[in-house]
Amino acid sequence: MKKKLLFFLLALIVFSLNLSIIEASPRAIVEPYDYQEDYITANYPHLDGMANQEVQTKMNYFIEGIVNTFIAESQKGKSVASDHGELSDYCHANLKYEVQYNNDNLLSLTIYKDVYLGSYFSGAHGHMYLYGYTFNLDTGNTVPFSNFVNLNTENRKAILNDIFNQAQERKIRLLFKSSFKPIIPGNLLADKILDSNYTFNYYLVSKDKSMIIFEPYEAASFAEGILKFSVNLSK
Repeated sequence: MKKKLLFFLLALIVFSLNLSIIEASPRAIVEPYDYQEDYITANYPHLDGMANQEVQTKMNYFIEGIVNTFIAESQKGKSVASDHGELSDYCHANLKYEVQYNNDNLLSLTIYKDVYLGSYFSGAHGHMYLYGYTFNLDTGNTVPFSNFVNLNTENRKAILNDIFNQAQERKIRLLFKSSFKPIIPGNLLADKILDSNYTFNYYLVSKDKSMIIFEPYEAASFAEGILKFSVNLSK
């Protein structure tokens, strides 16, 4: 009798541990899908394993829309480059993704695009883009940055000061119209962030931390590349 009771208790403990692991695990399985043709490659996320198939389909449809638009634009660029005799080994249009956070009913990922399809289509040095997408796994909707931070003027100024301090530490020269004063409008970056209509490009790295993304020329010179600055969400 004691052995049976002991066995039952052990089985109950194992079941409880497994249940806690399931509850703590992410609800979306992210699988890599690939597309390839001459000069164009796309490695993009496909979601699987969700209990709510309707939400899963909704999110996959959203992602596929981004990928299909990228492919169509790249095919147009390839055609322009071909018409001008510019197709070469230097030409490329690449898309790839990275899962940044997948927990707490949230999936946050980034999609990176690197495109150079000749000077007629892409300019002197091509283009690089990084976009953050955060999904609510209950609804399949994308979640704006304002869901995590009250974007009133005071908090926008605090974010601006955080970015300025991180840029100083990393020796990044930000683009300004005049000498920088973090809390006063009148420079390029402050004008953006203090504008109530500005949409933050971001992704989550944890439930308490996000990264704000700036494209080349958006906050600094092209030489600085894509810039990312951390924002503490727990404050």
